[in-house]
Amino acid sequence: MKKIFVLLLIIFSFNSLYAESYSNKAKTFFKKGLSLKNTQSSEKYFELAIKNYKLILNNNIKNGFVYYNIGNCYFYLKKYGNAILYYRKAQKYIPTNKNLIKNLKLTISKIDNKIKVEQSEKLIKLLFFYHYIFSLKTKTIILFYFTLLIFILQIIKLFKNKNFLNWVKITLMIFSIIFLGSIIVNIYDLKYSKNGVIIKDSVVARKGDSINYEPAFEEPLNQGIEFKILEKKDDWLKVKLENGSICWLNKNFIGII
Repeated sequence: MKKIFVLLLIIFSFNSLYAESYSNKAKTFFKKGLSLKNTQSSEKYFELAIKNYKLILNNNIKNGFVYYNIGNCYFYLKKYGNAILYYRKAQKYIPTNKNLIKNLKLTISKIDNKIKVEQSEKLIKLLFFYHYIFSLKTKTIILFYFTLLIFILQIIKLFKNKNFLNWVKITLMIFSIIFLGSIIVNIYDLKYSKNGVIIKDSVVARKGDSINYEPAFEEPLNQGIEFKILEKKDDWLKVKLENGSICWLNKNFIGII
């Protein structure tokens, strides 16, 4: 047992040193790219930074800040589709990070998105704002405190059976059910739902799963447009865009979050 523990400790230490080495290289290249910003030479350094950050991910290390930094590199390369892709990956780990939120909004504002979100989709996001604002971890903590308060109120009621305590308890139970439902949806989405982003410009969406099908829209789609994956068939994905439209996209033009 002791040998296994020592072996695991050695592996963990090696992985940490491995990640730190590539992280330092990536940061150096990124800073060099920034110093040469808006010049052709800067592109080379941002690409090298991306390469080193991805080497960290290839070692099965999942880190929100690594995804975030890759997104920043793509942003300066003006590859906004890829930037959104990695910012969204980062959101799974650091959803409340202020810099991430700011950079994601800025990147979305840069893309030429011809797909308008339907009013019904906007209304859903407005009504269920808590589901989209709070991370899974935050909602779990909130649910815990609601449950704790309900338990405390139940104890207080043993000594003071006031009507207003019943109303407070019912209110807390309603909010607990709401957050529990949101948590269940989050867990389901993490396990089963897949979302993606178009990472190329002028992508022709099709009505079926091959180039033989007619285009789904009059104009091609640009990078940065997000979607939910409904079905996969060979090299094609059936997707639902933010405005509710359904079409097929070739997997070579998209990134999966």
